[in-house]
Amino acid sequence: MVSTLEFVDRTASRQWSLVTRRQLLDGGITAHKIAGLLDSGALRRVGYRVYATVGSPRSWEQAVLAAVLSAGPKAVASHAAAARLWNFSCLPMDAIDVTVECDLASGFSLRRRGVHRTLALPEADVAERSGIPCTSFERTLCDCTAGLSPFQLGRVLDDGMRRHVASLERLRTCLLRLDSGPGRRLRSVQRLLAERDDSFDPGGSASE
Repeated sequence: MVSTLEFVDRTASRQWSLVTRRQLLDGGITAHKIAGLLDSGALRRVGYRVYATVGSPRSWEQAVLAAVLSAGPKAVASHAAAARLWNFSCLPMDAIDVTVECDLASGFSLRRRGVHRTLALPEADVAERSGIPCTSFERTLCDCTAGLSPFQLGRVLDDGMRRHVASLERLRTCLLRLDSGPGRRLRSVQRLLAERDDSFDPGGSASE
């Protein structure tokens, strides 16, 4: 039988030394034992029902994943946080943004800085980077249009194509699913696509 600490370590080793209360309960660890782990310092709170193991190094990645886990199962890193995970070079590098899918009838009420709500987050718009669920490269580009100039957007897209993590076809289909609104200027993306057809070559480096 796996001991409590073994279960905690095994689970946390896969997710930046983090474990959620739900994972602990599902693993057979009672609320009383969870309280004991917190009181003893074996776990420390880092988010809503999210804990880090004792001695685990604090990092930006751990903070981002903690924010995602705190926001629920339909949450992913997005906007500037996803941009850093995809190695965009033109946005603040310490921001933590999370997007949560919800519907009009869900009564979703989580209102916190850096948490965005969306009615549409299809599987095609979700990826994983460094073990962290996040928006796809193309969805991230669309979500960051208000924070990047047209020139910067072009550089980011071309770099993604060179690294084979972005495609014009996926960007086109992503664009069709979205609406413009606060923080999102989809005309900028439309112009990018108008300037690039399927034979477009982004070149061998950002300087080309």
